Amino acid sequence: MIRKEFRNEVEDLTEEEREQLDKAIAAGRVTYVPLIHINSVGGIHSPNSLDESEQYVERLIPFDQAREGDVAIYQSGDSMSPAIPSGSLLLLRKVEDWREYFGYNNVYVLCLRDGRRITKMVTRHGEDPDGYVVCKSFNPEVPDEPLPKALITQVWKVVKTLTNYGW
Repeated sequence: MIRKEFRNEVEDLTEEEREQLDKAIAAGRVTYVPLIHINSVGGIHSPNSLDESEQYVERLIPFDQAREGDVAIYQSGDSMSPAIPSGSLLLLRKVEDWREYFGYNNVYVLCLRDGRRITKMVTRHGEDPDGYVVCKSFNPEVPDEPLPKALITQVWKVVKTLTNYGW
């Protein structure tokens, strides 16, 4: 379900911040992206806290480097920390032909057959690159895991992350 009512992320900007944003939009450097009320987890064996039935557009967020069709979602869990801590916003771009070519050594959100969404750096599986990928975490306490490609239904590349460290 996608809700049509959502608030715009720039409602609380100061007048000066709004002027800077308007200039960036006019110059084509910033695009509004829908923030989807859904999450991706870092751990392969972790369940998502939000399932697809709870999905709707919360608001629009201005992102630089965004393109038409990009979306933003939340990251949950700590297996991708410290680079992508829980609570980060992920700017995602759908990878249409991932079965023909997988751009290894990039961070992706992988949608799995059982409905889970996981965020991992994906590398080439040495022994069976046609049947598997290797999912790597940034957290050194989380081991790498092979994942059968047959379990993957969609691939979204993480183009950018926004992290609020509270500074």
